Amino acid sequence: MPWRCPVCGTINDDDAEFCVNCGAPRPGEEQEEAESLTLSEPKERGEALPEKEADAEGDLETIAEEAEGPAEAAEEVQGGEEAAPENLYFEIVNTPAHELLGKKIPLMFNVFPRITIGRSPESVIVIPDPTVSRRHAVVEKQDGRIVLRDLGSTNGTYVYDPESGGFERVEEVELRPGMLIRLGESTIIRVVAE
Repeated sequence: MPWRCPVCGTINDDDAEFCVNCGAPRPGEEQEEAESLTLSEPKERGEALPEKEADAEGDLETIAEEAEGPAEAAEEVQGGEEAAPENLYFEIVNTPAHELLGKKIPLMFNVFPRITIGRSPESVIVIPDPTVSRRHAVVEKQDGRIVLRDLGSTNGTYVYDPESGGFERVEEVELRPGMLIRLGESTIIRVVAE
């Protein structure tokens, strides 16, 4: 019986152990039940996402303002502690791959201790953007923190700075809810905690 990928929503053949689109492993029975409660349904191709889309010049300030609220709330809940949030997701805000717009991709450290991001189908999170390197970045846990590290990508990894109103290139950054990350020239991801 064909199965739906919990990460990208692609329908896969019954004998496939990994998703043909994003490379995510086929979920087990108990994992399928848990994911069905937490994952949103994939967006249909062509469905409009006006409040989520951003281009390099457009609605970035609005998205950043929305992002600041959850980050501040997360800090208040943690009470200043350095504990990493347990359920982090990447929400695709902007990308040339329109089928990914609005998708929430869980960071499944129980399955992948190192979550690689890139254009290569061998990456855990595949971003089919020509400005994203084949091996662009990696997300991993370090000393109780969740860290995104650039892997020497050609077009860089950037974090939005609300004070300057622009993206600043980084080599490594601790992920926080509400943070906006740009990979390459046009893929923008929001860090979401649920």
